[in-house]
Amino acid sequence: LFAEGSTGPETGVLLAALRDEAPGLVEVREGAAAAPATPAARWATAGRGLAAAGWETDGARLFTALRRGLLETVPSPEFRPVQPLKPLPEPNATSPDRYLVDLTKPVALSELGGTGELPQWAEALQPYVASGFGWEIGGGGARRIVVAAPAAFDARFASLAKATIERRAGFSAESKAEANAIELSVGPGLPALAWKRSGGFLWIATSAADLAGVPEPKAEAGLARWSQLDLEAVRKAGTGWKAAEGAFSPDETRPFSDRVLGVLGWMPKTSALTTERRFTAGAFSERVAFTHAAAAASAAAPAAPKPAAAPKKPPK
Repeated sequence: LFAEGSTGPETGVLLAALRDEAPGLVEVREGAAAAPATPAARWATAGRGLAAAGWETDGARLFTALRRGLLETVPSPEFRPVQPLKPLPEPNATSPDRYLVDLTKPVALSELGGTGELPQWAEALQPYVASGFGWEIGGGGARRIVVAAPAAFDARFASLAKATIERRAGFSAESKAEANAIELSVGPGLPALAWKRSGGFLWIATSAADLAGVPEPKAEAGLARWSQLDLEAVRKAGTGWKAAEGAFSPDETRPFSDRVLGVLGWMPKTSALTTERRFTAGAFSERVAFTHAAAAASAAAPAAPKPAAAPKKPPK
């Protein structure tokens, strides 16, 4: 998932240790690697009911995450999403191509459809690729992306967002300001996309309600990436995923039920997973913490008072 092994030196020494630290196990990794061009940003997550959050250093994934997560929420969006238009054949024509297709001939490139506004999206996001991007998944499933971009980017973003939503909806999208956010809606007031500025960052979600109370991220020197995952929230979603992906079959793999829930079965007592990577003088140090629910609860609970000592009996 990360650049190690695909860029930079192919050989090196990686030190790793598994430690027993309250309230769980911690894996520590240390090694040499080039620090990212810009530090990662962090924001307040405590008490906000998040299922997951983090900062992604590979900004090249920004457009893919934005498109699949919010703009076009399908597993594999088309590279050429604009459908080609051809005139209907004459009903009395003598041409054998009465159904607009000839299975004996390959489809011409001009008939594969257009790329629409996608090239403009890639161009507009390119200046912010080096900074990476942040993401959140709320406890109720709301998805949010945050990008380090100046206020001058907002107008370009709004124009491209409107073009994408209108292409997908088939008719005009209405824009309105709500709770310091801009929301695009289609049809009978159905929210399609929303964004909200917070200092030098732009938060993006499906609706303005999903952006209520989002904090302002702050770049943190030396921090390269971080993430947190509430495994209890993932386990609670397991029943729904099993129903959506169907029953077990040896011929097919269910990505969530067979993989994610299978991994969670190996760590039944782990309630949360957090990672953090920092750089100092060309070397990195990364901590992956597996939090034990019972240990975390006991660590947070106040210590029980010791019982008072019984009075000593006077000597006879």
